[in-house]
Parts: sequence; structure tokens; C-alpha cells
Amino acid sequence: MVRIAIVPAAGSGERLGSRKKPFVRLGGVPLIVYALKALNSSVYIDAIIVAVQAPDIERLKGIIKKYATTPKPTAIIA
Repeated sequence: MVRIAIVPAAGSGERLGSRKKPFVRLGGVPLIVYALKALNSSVYIDAIIVAVQAPDIERLKGIIKKYATTPKPTAIIA
């Protein structure tokens, strides 16, 4: 059985003053990086799907590449 984590990260950011939460930095690192690292370290997760708004797909790909957060198979969908 394949266990897939789904990360819903497509919110509008209204409650943060239109700042999209996955891209808000904490300690200089986007929040989404912390989530992806945690999921990648879990022995219970085999793959990850991150759902973002279509305009954010390339931005997220860049973050994943920069921080090398995903040794597990990861799909980015809108």
C-alpha cells in the first residue's frame, strides 16, 4: 500500500493580509519547507502531493529545488 500525504497550500492568504502562508518565511525559510521536511522524514509517508494555486507552481518548484526538501516522490498540482 502506498501512503500519500496531501498538503493543501492553495489558500488566498486573506487572514495573513494577502500573504500566502506556504511562502511566509520563518527563520528565513518558507513555511512549506518545514512541512515538506517533516513529511519526508516520516517512515509512514511514501509520496507527497502539494496543492497550490496555478500561478504558484513554479515558485514552489523553485523553493523545493533550493531547499532540496523532497527525496520522496512529490507532485505539485493546482
